[in-house]
Amino acid sequence: MRFFRRLGRSISIKIILVFISASALLAWGLWFSLGITFERQLSDSIRPYFSNYLISLQNEVGFPPDINVAKRITEQAPVNIVIEAPTFSWASNGDFIDKDYLDVKIQRVGPQGITSEAGFYKDNFILRTFNQGYITSFIITEKLHKTTRVKEILITVIAALFIIGLIYAFVYFTFRPFKIIQQGVKQIGDGDFSHRLPINRRDELGDLSKSINKMADNIEQMLEAKRQLLLAISHELRTPITRAKIALSMMDDSHQKASAEEDMNEMESLIHELLESERLKGNHAPLDLSKANVNDVIYQIQGRFFENAPVVFNLDSQLPEITIDANRIGLAIKNLIKNALTANRQPDDKVIISTACDEQTLTISVEDSGVGIPAEKIKLLTEPFYRIDHSRQRSTGGFGIGLYLIKAIIDAHQGELIIQSRVDQGTVVHIVLPVLSALPIDAT
Repeated sequence: MRFFRRLGRSISIKIILVFISASALLAWGLWFSLGITFERQLSDSIRPYFSNYLISLQNEVGFPPDINVAKRITEQAPVNIVIEAPTFSWASNGDFIDKDYLDVKIQRVGPQGITSEAGFYKDNFILRTFNQGYITSFIITEKLHKTTRVKEILITVIAALFIIGLIYAFVYFTFRPFKIIQQGVKQIGDGDFSHRLPINRRDELGDLSKSINKMADNIEQMLEAKRQLLLAISHELRTPITRAKIALSMMDDSHQKASAEEDMNEMESLIHELLESERLKGNHAPLDLSKANVNDVIYQIQGRFFENAPVVFNLDSQLPEITIDANRIGLAIKNLIKNALTANRQPDDKVIISTACDEQTLTISVEDSGVGIPAEKIKLLTEPFYRIDHSRQRSTGGFGIGLYLIKAIIDAHQGELIIQSRVDQGTVVHIVLPVLSALPIDAT
């Protein structure tokens, strides 16, 4: 069923089927027309010649018919003779006339105006004469028109197949770029904006390819402009924030000072995450790769930042060491744990951290028991500054840059970030890393 559904969605297959149907109808029409034309031509032009020939044989047989003469004629000529008389019946081949197969017309022959019938009997030309109570039938045994029809059919079929082959080749080469365009658009849609369609044609498909490539150029330029703007703003903000922190350090301790320092620290953290994520996205920040055990990284992060938090471990003790940037993977795990603790409904609700491994991938999972995330919003979570809670209250999360940075870190490791969530049940975030990394361990 899947194969037939794919055929139904193929434009080229539909066009080919249309051409095949049209060719079949054309061939049938030609054959039908040729058949009618031939039969009419035989009836109108050839019938008199056959009739005259058979009348000459009738004159040799005579009236009443001479069976010995009839036998001699059938031995010398390609005819069968059937004689029907009131007292006897005789057939040269033993087969008598079945009137159900007669297709004849009455006519008068000879100077005496003998009544006769001429036409076809089982696709053979026949002449029947009626005289003095005798009915003598002369049947030509050769079927020349049948041979002609077979030749016509073969020629028609071969010509139709040749035309269909030419049409198929034309349709195939005309629509072949559609597959390239489809693959290229999918690649661009998946985020590879550097990909361009390698189609150089001077028709509508070439114009379409140029438009898609131009669109990819514009998107790539806009994204690069956005990255450069974020980097520039982040760099420019670091100096005034540093000055403000120095000024704050000189103030007397108070509630306002503590609140201002907290705001400054959050702003500094935001700028650091922005710079880090954009460097990773732009391949400007190399990874400090080394062999490490992910379980050790998780324990270090929990001990440094979440010592008293309700974190539960379900770690695979048989994890192999893999090639990672331990500091950046630790930063990603830290942000995930922080997000999970914030998402939980109660302060003592547990966050479950688990690890698992197979031959190809190693998975780190962080699970909370929060309110969950609607399915249509999951894809937006890794966009910079996106937050489900648009009020942006401090109690409901940060600035919406955490998952953006996490995805940048995982992408730089050639891994995958998977978010699964159910409303009112909670969220599980998986970091999937390759066990055998293609990244050079001495990257600098």
